[in-house]
Amino acid sequence: MYAMDPNKVSEEIYMDMKAKIPDVKQLFQTRHYVQCVTLCERLLMRGKSQIHPVHLSYIHFYLALSHDTMAREATIKRRLSELKLAEKHYLAALNPIIPPKPKLETLETVPEHSPDSSDDEHAPSGRRVSDASQRSLASSMTSLEDEAYVSPYNTNDSKSCFRSCQIYRAPTKKRSVVFHVPDAAVSYQEELFSADLSAFRSMIRNHLQSVRDLKEATVVPAVHFPLAPSSGDSTKMEGLRSARQRVSFRPRFDPESTQKLCSEALCELRR
Repeated sequence: MYAMDPNKVSEEIYMDMKAKIPDVKQLFQTRHYVQCVTLCERLLMRGKSQIHPVHLSYIHFYLALSHDTMAREATIKRRLSELKLAEKHYLAALNPIIPPKPKLETLETVPEHSPDSSDDEHAPSGRRVSDASQRSLASSMTSLEDEAYVSPYNTNDSKSCFRSCQIYRAPTKKRSVVFHVPDAAVSYQEELFSADLSAFRSMIRNHLQSVRDLKEATVVPAVHFPLAPSSGDSTKMEGLRSARQRVSFRPRFDPESTQKLCSEALCELRR
């Protein structure tokens, strides 16, 4: 469970952070996303050791929500950078509230059943075969083996070698049996807190997947640079310039002759 560790976070710091958490939520709900990001980053400057895990997850979650919302309202050029920040803080919000692994302890070591060992070796002591029965069973097995196997060399050495090698028992292997040791019975409030925390983790994962999907769908516009003109294009442009120089243009209108005629006409009228 995620109880507060008094050795790491003092009661005063814990209550101070708890009082500032509603301000973060209020800034986000009133659409002051930049101010929300600024406040969250200022709170994170205290360091992880001075922040309760749930508070740390809460701050990163609203940081990610602010960047996520700004990414969806931004232009395509800025969207990708905001989505990367949102993904980063969603992951940071998920890490502090991941439940710890269950405690596993090895209580006893049980000998593994060897394929060559008899079932009597693993049976309870009250059901084991007596030593006399085992000896009679072994002697009968030996006699059966002697009758079934006829050696071409009827010597005592072959029989003694056969009897000494008739049964091979593989060494007993030891395997560790792992048992799950459940924690102590938790109260109703702790069960309710654990259920709320599980729902919070699911919500963060859903937001994270949505950001990743939008990131894959975002296409950054390509930047096209003008290409240098080739030698063929430069030759063509040079031909156009020379053609323009050979064109004979009509002379511009000269009003001097018209003004002269007007002056002569006025002089005649004055006479």
